[in-house]
Amino acid sequence: HNFTQLHTATHTTLHTAVHSRSRHTTKSPEHSIVYLNCAMGNILRGSASFFGPTPPPMHDPPMLGKRVVIISDTHGLHRSLPPLPSGDILIHGGDFTRFGDLNDATDFNAWLGEHRALFKHVIVVEGNHEANAPWKARAADILSNATFLRNAHTVCDGVCVHGKGFFWNMKTHNPYDDLIPHTHTCDILIAHNPARTYVDGNHGCESSLRLVERLHPRLYVCGHVHTARGVVQGTGACTTTRFVNACSVRGDHSAKSAADTNNYAVQGGALVIDV
Repeated sequence: HNFTQLHTATHTTLHTAVHSRSRHTTKSPEHSIVYLNCAMGNILRGSASFFGPTPPPMHDPPMLGKRVVIISDTHGLHRSLPPLPSGDILIHGGDFTRFGDLNDATDFNAWLGEHRALFKHVIVVEGNHEANAPWKARAADILSNATFLRNAHTVCDGVCVHGKGFFWNMKTHNPYDDLIPHTHTCDILIAHNPARTYVDGNHGCESSLRLVERLHPRLYVCGHVHTARGVVQGTGACTTTRFVNACSVRGDHSAKSAADTNNYAVQGGALVIDV
């Protein structure tokens, strides 16, 4: 049945393309070939729905009445941040340590505990500085004052939040993204890396962008690129998603150890988004 539908769509689109082209002057055979190639490209881009689950439609949902407070890339300087505003959900987008320093991690957890009364929920994901730490397998235990997400999700008073594990930028499909069902409703997607094009300093992840286009989350929360801090609204297939790069510090990425990171400096406080 799917192949019959695809055959019908192909026949209809090509028939329309050929007759539409015939109404115009054909400058050369090459122009006609390019025109038909574009038509076929449109067919193939739309064929995913014939062969697999259809992703949730792009939507502009009603407000949930929740305040989300977002920080990221504190790199051991959490105690130097401006005072945190209160909210329903506190999110940290990863890199809460300097090169996986355990002292940074334990003090960060203590600091979260000191601010726990400000929030109903606290959610943390890993960054590249934690992804290879010797204590990686114990991250959830070390961060006892937060919900630690690594390729997992949680629901906070009706708000579904999915936290990705850290991966370096991928131009090909990330198989871990398949852990999120096509029918899954995701309100907030957290990944340490920015998605390509948005608050990424031209260093974003193509695979994460494709995931946003599939899930249409209300928020995409990230960090990693310290110089790209900000909030932007998506366009096209990402129209209903706000992209938030909440890097709290600027720093010298040429550093090679925790003892060599004196150039980190706080550049701003938490970003507050209502959803």
